[in-house]
Amino acid sequence: MPKVKDAEARIIDAALARAAIDGWDGLTLSGIAEEAGMSLSELSGHVGSVSEILDAFSRRIDRAMLTEAEDEPEDFAAQPVKDRLMALIMARLDALEPHRAVMQRLADRSDRGIPALDLICGQGMRLQRSMGWLAAAAGLESRGIAGLARRQGLAAIYLATLRAWLKDDSEDRAKTMKTLDRLLDRAGRWSRMAGRMAGGRRGFRPGSEPSAGASPAADTPAAG
Repeated sequence: MPKVKDAEARIIDAALARAAIDGWDGLTLSGIAEEAGMSLSELSGHVGSVSEILDAFSRRIDRAMLTEAEDEPEDFAAQPVKDRLMALIMARLDALEPHRAVMQRLADRSDRGIPALDLICGQGMRLQRSMGWLAAAAGLESRGIAGLARRQGLAAIYLATLRAWLKDDSEDRAKTMKTLDRLLDRAGRWSRMAGRMAGGRRGFRPGSEPSAGASPAADTPAAG
């Protein structure tokens, strides 16, 4: 299994390297195989499409984010929800930092009306899965209709923060963190308002404790 994982890492890195040169539109399996030093038949033993490679890259970013919650789990769990979400989202961006140029190409593609961010972190199943992991790590319920709405809200926050991060030229990413802080505060206000309208049902509240039964195990999204 370690060899399989090593091969996956090589393929992901090769795809990102080619995307930096050829752009996302020019990304091909043959180009990725060449960059990875593999034959096409070897590549086909690990992935079936460019989309699968990007899916593996998305999972790599998910794992980097989840590690943030696992390094010191008790200390992390003791933090307010808002702080947990900030730490997790910033961990995602830290994991993307080596690939900033490639991510900028995705953003430029989106600005041309092509939903390229969807390839890795835009709307769709890939983003829903990542937001499910984000909610689970933060101790938030992510199942059912309310969970879907929460994942959608987290996706909107994440994508807005991602765009702020791409424009942030400060060394400490202060502009990015300021944007994320503002977005989470706004989400907290909306959640409290929705909670009152629903008769006091609990929503996401910055500073609140995890909702009962919202452990990562209980909220584990579909794998893959």
